[in-house]
Amino acid sequence: MKNLVWIAVALISGAGFATGAAAESFTYTVTAEPGSNAIRVTARGDGGAMMSAVANRLEVTFTYKSGLVEKAVYQCIDWPTPHETTNVGVMCNGGSGEDKYSVIGTCLFNNKGSEMCWGVIEGIAGKRAGKHGTYTHMGSGATTTGEGAWED
Repeated sequence: MKNLVWIAVALISGAGFATGAAAESFTYTVTAEPGSNAIRVTARGDGGAMMSAVANRLEVTFTYKSGLVEKAVYQCIDWPTPHETTNVGVMCNGGSGEDKYSVIGTCLFNNKGSEMCWGVIEGIAGKRAGKHGTYTHMGSGATTTGEGAWED
């Protein structure tokens, strides 16, 4: 099962997804922590096939248009859809200081190992509590970059 490196992270993007006159846009880099996907929960899926949900940790660095740089570590779990061309996942992070975010995302995979991911983020504590945003990224490998934005 492929890690949802999207998620993570970083996950807050805006390629035109965010609304509001002054959305707080950012780019991000997500790195999967080596060996962090060792926890797997396996069950029978659609048609009786075995499927596994994977828990992992992602390190995300956000760079805002203003120049502000923030780092966060996300705890994630993701699982494949029945046809294993899509993963769905949820994440939660500790953020910088008291800032905390949750992320829900989806990734599509092609037969060459590339992924296209997108999702929503929600501030649950700290300076972005109650704010919502979006993110997206495309790529493959242990490190992925993307973009996103917090809505105004």
